[in-house]
Amino acid sequence: MNRVRCCFFPAIILLLTACGDPRREAIVEPESLPLPIAGEATGPRLTRGPASDVVLSWMETAATGAALRYVVYRDGAWRDARTVVVEPNLFVNWADLPSVWSLGGDVLVAHWLVKRPGGPYAYDIAYSRSANAGRDWQAPITPHTDGTLTQHGFVSLYPHGSHIGLLWLDGRRTDESGDEYSIERGMTVHAVEIDADGTLIADQEVDGLVCSCCPTDAVMTAQGPVAAYRDRSEREIRDIRIARFKEGVWQQGAIVAKDSWEITACPVNGPKLAANGDTLAVAWFTAPEDQAAAKFALSLDSGATFAEPIVVSASDVRGQVGLTELPNGDFAVSWLEGAASGAQSLRLRRVSRTGKLGNPVTMTESAMTFSTPQLVRFENDLILAWTESIDGMRRIKSARVPVSALP
Repeated sequence: MNRVRCCFFPAIILLLTACGDPRREAIVEPESLPLPIAGEATGPRLTRGPASDVVLSWMETAATGAALRYVVYRDGAWRDARTVVVEPNLFVNWADLPSVWSLGGDVLVAHWLVKRPGGPYAYDIAYSRSANAGRDWQAPITPHTDGTLTQHGFVSLYPHGSHIGLLWLDGRRTDESGDEYSIERGMTVHAVEIDADGTLIADQEVDGLVCSCCPTDAVMTAQGPVAAYRDRSEREIRDIRIARFKEGVWQQGAIVAKDSWEITACPVNGPKLAANGDTLAVAWFTAPEDQAAAKFALSLDSGATFAEPIVVSASDVRGQVGLTELPNGDFAVSWLEGAASGAQSLRLRRVSRTGKLGNPVTMTESAMTFSTPQLVRFENDLILAWTESIDGMRRIKSARVPVSALP
């Protein structure tokens, strides 16, 4: 039996390199955005809700376990720091991140992960809603009903009318030890929608065999929700797949681009989506035959078809891509790249709707060994967040840069 190990560390990624990029000299100094975090923290996640409200959440140590906290971006700064939950069994992981979303007005929703005894990666999803700007939160709901002591995580939330959709990696078919996963008992993608009263709707398996620990993403297009995740074939090909929600059900997904990346372990590197009406963009990391690259593909029909992919960078790419749309219809892609100092640099590049690439720029260079940098746009600024290791402690940094800084 062919069995593989799920890797919750980026060691395999750090070995993947590619050809050089001659245009590495462009450097932009982002403006720091101070955060109200006194101690060690990890897992920053940026979200932009349907009303364009931007929220940054993170996990930090608490007296009785760990806390999920967040701030709202307002008047050019992070404000209104609040705590969603303090949980003694909060699952804290650098790649599997909780989230807090603003739905506009005083309504917020959040999800986090709760460890269960019985396995190293046995944990459940908790979902909650606040109707008074985060001062109080409803009792959490578990969106999955299988009851297995397996992984349920890498959640993507998406507002869908009056419902909130949740898409996640679901381990109900896997070995409950959480140690190894076989083709026969592999990871799946599952989804459900939750109405304002907490009722579960449209509970469905989206894909029956996927990569076991690569983050997912989901967005709304003019034709409905679209999800992206790293697929897994019986030959261990792990390319990016898109699934579309139509007529109340998730349709069978389609591969975005046939990279044919054969790898017998999870690279912990998921895709990112950005949408504006029928225009849908996807960015991802791949490394077939150890040729690492960050790629981008565009659809003008809500993901029904995609243009040929564009190589955004192939210069010592480490992955962990970010993606956001820009005011003029272009897109910004971010990724991690090796630096001469031995650290990692956070790089950005503009991609036009016609596929033209702007010159890449370096935003920051630091010890981001265990970090999934975040990128969203607020009006004419790009907001970023990442985790650094400073004096042996993990610290969260945030910054902004004007969109005009991307050539």
